[in-house]
Amino acid sequence: MATPATEMAVPSSDAESADPAFTAIGARRNDLLAAAQRAVIDSPEALEKAADLTKMIKVAAKKSDDLRLTLVKPIKEHAARIDAMFKPIKDDLAKAETAIKNKAGAYMEEQRRIAAEAAAAQQRAREEAALRAAEAAQESGDQTAADQIIQQAAAAAPVEAEAQGVARGDFGGTLSTRSTTKHRVVDITKVPAEFLLVNDAAVRAAIRAAQKAAAESGRPFELTITGIEIYEDQTVVSR
Repeated sequence: MATPATEMAVPSSDAESADPAFTAIGARRNDLLAAAQRAVIDSPEALEKAADLTKMIKVAAKKSDDLRLTLVKPIKEHAARIDAMFKPIKDDLAKAETAIKNKAGAYMEEQRRIAAEAAAAQQRAREEAALRAAEAAQESGDQTAADQIIQQAAAAAPVEAEAQGVARGDFGGTLSTRSTTKHRVVDITKVPAEFLLVNDAAVRAAIRAAQKAAAESGRPFELTITGIEIYEDQTVVSR
C-alpha cells in the first residue's frame, strides 16, 4: 500500500513552505505507482503507453529530487562550513598524535631490540654453562650425568625477551604496540589465480575502444580477451 504523502516527513523548519509542492509530489507518486501496478503490457499499443508512463514517472522523480535538493542544500552548506571550521584543528591534532606515536614506536622498537639481544646473550650463557657442566661431569667419568645435563639444557624453554608491554600514564593514557599480519606482492606472476582480481575498468575501457574503432572504420565490433567472454546484455531504457 502506498504511504499517503502527508505522512512523509520533511524538515520541520521548512515544512510550511514546502508543504504544497511536497503534497503535490506525494499525490503524483501515489497515482503513478498505482498506474504502474495496474499496467498490463500485452500489445504494441500497451507498450507505447508504458513508454509514456515511464516518462511521467521519470519526470515526477526529477521534480521530487529537485525539491529534496532545495531542502537539503542549506543544511549541507551549513554542515560544510562547520566541517571547514573544525578541519584545521582535527588535522593538527591528528598530526600531534601521529608524531607522538612515531616517537613512541621508535623507542619501543629499540627497547625490543635491546631486550632481544639481552635474551640471546642470556640464552648463550645458559647453554655455555650447561656445556661446561657436562664436560666437567664427563671428565670426572660420570657420562650419565653429562648426558642428563645436555638433555635438560635441550629441553629447557628458551629465554624470552622482556620488553615493556604497555606504558600507562598518570592520566589514564596508554601506549602499546599491536602486531598486524600484512602482505605485499613481490612477484605477481607467481600469485595463484584465486588471489587475483580481473581489472573490470580496464576490460570496459578495452570494450569502449574496440567499439569506437569499429564505428569509425565501419567494421563489425570485435574484441577477444583470453579467459573473458564479451557478450551483449539487453536492458530496457527509457527517456
